[in-house]
Amino acid sequence: MKTSNPMRLALLLVLLITAALAGCSSDDQTSQATDNQNTTEIADKLTADQQALVKQAAAMADAINDAPESLAKILADNHMTTKQFQTMIYRISADPVLSRAYKVERNL
Repeated sequence: MKTSNPMRLALLLVLLITAALAGCSSDDQTSQATDNQNTTEIADKLTADQQALVKQAAAMADAINDAPESLAKILADNHMTTKQFQTMIYRISADPVLSRAYKVERNL
């Protein structure tokens, strides 16, 4: 299956966001303890819609990472176009609270 440019862009976005968020993590024990405390605080700060957005984005990103050749099916299963998926990822990456929640959801 030949992947179209929009699909490649969506996959690239997921990979870049994942790499950027993973690069922000620290192995410092103090930082990890703070991260665990912040996990609860982040969940408390999100609205139900934001929680749903983060969960959907994380699930889709995990699925795309596991089977990038299935990007079109993953998008279709989520009733989403490539542009809508890109918009969702951009929205999450632009918001520090959503970005942190996404990172926690994906265990990055």
